[in-house]
Amino acid sequence: MKPEKRQERRTRIIRAARSVFLRYGYRKTALEDVARAATVGKATLYHYFDGKDDLFGAVVNEMYEEYLTRQRSAIVEVSAAADKLRRYAQLLITEHQDLVVSAQGFEHGDDEFPDRIHAHLRRLRASEVDILEGILRCGVESGEFRRMNTGRVALLLLGSLRAMLTAVMTQPEAGDGVVSEVLQILFCGLLTNSNGKELS
Repeated sequence: MKPEKRQERRTRIIRAARSVFLRYGYRKTALEDVARAATVGKATLYHYFDGKDDLFGAVVNEMYEEYLTRQRSAIVEVSAAADKLRRYAQLLITEHQDLVVSAQGFEHGDDEFPDRIHAHLRRLRASEVDILEGILRCGVESGEFRRMNTGRVALLLLGSLRAMLTAVMTQPEAGDGVVSEVLQILFCGLLTNSNGKELS
């Protein structure tokens, strides 16, 4: 089979698996269901994936890549580094809320489903750190942000923004307010007259 045909079939299987996982959850999804939805034999799945978890990882990876594409597009639309960070944080919340709404339809008592998603996402987070580091570097180079270790700050920032999601998930109506407060603290600090000075 030609490489492009093989890739086309692999993509079809992933798309079918995504639909089946979203409908039944991880535990209740059988590879037979995916094969039927993708109109291939079950044995064909094993030519492309080692098993259900490998296939699930491919589904999560595809969804994550789509999210990263939307992030990069949103960031390019604005020029100021602070606006890029704001766009990044807002899209992070919106995308996560959409995922949670979708997940409500497929959990069906599948307690391991969210854990499996997070296990696969942990392996993909380096891409988000790269995006954030790019924003910070842009701000430093333009003089908008002070000099910093952009890699370390990007890691800290990603952790803070991910923690912010917890507040938004418990109080969805607080979404924009949480983003504004987190970014206000990030940009201005907590001290009334710190002028960017470090605590001693």
